[in-house]
Amino acid sequence: MTEDLPEKTFVFFPEGAFGPTNNCVGIGDVLRRRGHRVVFVIEESFKGTLEAKGFEERLMRLGPAPEQAEVPGRFWKAFIRDTAPAFRDSRGHQLGGPLRPTRAPRAGVKSAGPAHRSSSRPCAGRAGS
Repeated sequence: MTEDLPEKTFVFFPEGAFGPTNNCVGIGDVLRRRGHRVVFVIEESFKGTLEAKGFEERLMRLGPAPEQAEVPGRFWKAFIRDTAPAFRDSRGHQLGGPLRPTRAPRAGVKSAGPAHRSSSRPCAGRAGS
């Protein structure tokens, strides 16, 4: 990092799937090479995936912990399998049925909040962090 430009912290919160996550990894890599700190807030099932690429990880959940270990991508495979028939319907019926927007992301942020507040190094919110 040059002396006149301080390090900044960039936090990525990609959807829990490899496609969106990989897009963020490419951008994060450029930022990291420019001297910035890059932190990923990711679903627990992705634990270690981005750390292996040299990024900081903060783990979160979109719901209660399952009784059995999760496999990355399992949710999306089941989602596609279960909702594929809805795509044969009109857009209006799709949004009123199984593809109706949910409040899961907001609920996930609420359930993840306490874990992140106790983190020893905050991801953002302070100048120079």
